[in-house]
Amino acid sequence: MGLATVAPTKVVERKAKERLDELCEVSLEGAQREEIVFWFVRLMDWLRPKKSAEAGARVRYFETMLERNEPWKANVSAALTLLVEGSEVEEFLAYGGIPKDFHFIGAVSDWLTARFLPTPCDTRDVEAVVRATFRAGDLVWLARSGVVAALAKLLPPALLATLTEAAQQAMIDLSHQLVAQARAPALRVLDRARSPFPGLHSAAAEFVASEDKSSDAIVGRVSQCLEAIEELREGLARRGADLNTTFQLARMTDQLRRFRDLARLQTATHPANVVLSMLRDTVRNDRGAHLFRRSSKLLVRNVVDTTSEVGSEYLKSDSWSASFRAGMGGGLIMAFATAAKYTLARLSLPAAYEGIVFSLNYAAAFLAAYLLHWTIATKLPAHTAAALAHCVEGKEGPRLRLEKFATTWRSLVRLQMGGLLGNVVSVVPAALLLDEIARRMFKHSVLTETAREHVLASHSWVGPSIFYAALTGVFLWVSSLFGALADNWARVGRVEQSLATNVRAMRMWGARRAHRLAHAFVHRIGGLVSNTTLGFLLGGVPAFFAILSIPIEIRHVTVSSGSVAIACRGMHGLAVLDSITTVAAIGVVNVVMSFALALWFALRTTDEPGKAGALVKIGVKRWLHGK
Repeated sequence: MGLATVAPTKVVERKAKERLDELCEVSLEGAQREEIVFWFVRLMDWLRPKKSAEAGARVRYFETMLERNEPWKANVSAALTLLVEGSEVEEFLAYGGIPKDFHFIGAVSDWLTARFLPTPCDTRDVEAVVRATFRAGDLVWLARSGVVAALAKLLPPALLATLTEAAQQAMIDLSHQLVAQARAPALRVLDRARSPFPGLHSAAAEFVASEDKSSDAIVGRVSQCLEAIEELREGLARRGADLNTTFQLARMTDQLRRFRDLARLQTATHPANVVLSMLRDTVRNDRGAHLFRRSSKLLVRNVVDTTSEVGSEYLKSDSWSASFRAGMGGGLIMAFATAAKYTLARLSLPAAYEGIVFSLNYAAAFLAAYLLHWTIATKLPAHTAAALAHCVEGKEGPRLRLEKFATTWRSLVRLQMGGLLGNVVSVVPAALLLDEIARRMFKHSVLTETAREHVLASHSWVGPSIFYAALTGVFLWVSSLFGALADNWARVGRVEQSLATNVRAMRMWGARRAHRLAHAFVHRIGGLVSNTTLGFLLGGVPAFFAILSIPIEIRHVTVSSGSVAIACRGMHGLAVLDSITTVAAIGVVNVVMSFALALWFALRTTDEPGKAGALVKIGVKRWLHGK
């Protein structure tokens, strides 16, 4: 029993020792830079545990072997010294794990270069060495094993003093950059009266000059700067924010935390923890999703808030009859759009041109419904979902938020059903009437015989109609995002002020009328863009795939209702029932898909996505059980 237990351990230890021999017996004096970096990568590969439980054991074994063998220890110490002396440590301490570029596009370009080009070993960039050596999963064992402290012990005291000087210079450099960025045009508000940013440089200089170092003053100053950035974020949430501004705010936040960490590095009892934090930032910065999420967080929040405002305005009416009447108006317009679509199809235009005319037809219909304050009910879920997500966030207790959710949810379901029913009730007789007019005036139906057969065959459970309906639901959601982005752009660019107070407008209409007209236009710009985008998605995407000979179609419940009504005219039996039930399923999928995507997107922007999502699930379950 004992032999069976000991023997494998000795084998593993002997193999590990043989590999460690290769790393510790070699002298790197006079070696090329790539050989030194490659040696470090191999050393970390050896120290990396196969199982998390082995993390500390390997490092302890490594330290024990070096203590037993002085030549090994001398070689490893010399190699680490060469590695550090040949690296741009000061740059890493100041910017490691923080985008170096001031613009989002530049940061993305740097990330793409680092991500898709192999990382060279012939580099002085510490961040590149870290990327070549470590992976995201290494952060756990690096923290548990004490490997950073073990390697730091092997560096000579003179080099450690040099690293301390590099940390101090990195603090000075960061203070200069932060003060300059606070005075940039887009962030000028940070340099207001009594701003904490101008004092960063003097705080850094005092800290460096002080012999009895304390990080308290630095920590306090950084906290004040972070509060100023948060105040600016709240203001931008109301006024609108562009991607570069939000990227700069995220970058400045990272720089302030690094500035604070550098002070703690020089005063902390266990500086290895601060180094691990820098390594963690570097590994995370290697992930594009993290970069985009951090940079676009405020912009995404503004988009969701805008769609939520539209949904809240819709839910304020809380009148089923008003929703039904608005839906009837929208259905009437879509009947004309459906008839126009099949009339244009008779022209047999090439796919590209057909896509353009179909897009213009749909866009005109959606814009007409929007400007007349009528509704296409399937467009509403994307907005009402964002309003619903706002009900389950806030500082109130879970019970109050659930009550708010329940009220909003019941109103949402009632109004959505009213609008959707109004669309269908109106579009069917209107489409049949237009078909009858076409028969009497032009002696033929709106649908050709080929189109009629296609409508009946395509609106069937046997086929991809449900998939096409889901794709249409995605388009409905995407169009709402474009509208919200346009609204955000109008606020950021102060479009209303530009239109109302330019010289030509004031001469032509006068100040008051110019303001009134500009406000009316800018207030509707999101809706105009959203409806135009939806029209071009519904008309253009199928045409694009048709050019590629890929049969992709759209299935919008209102258009499908009008098309099926005309195609089924004079028919009876199972074919009609099949088409009607398919149209009903298309309506459900349109609404559910756009609503689900919008709700998922909105919940991710809340301060506590997990808790908000849980409250939504509880609220829906209670509604299903009639509570």
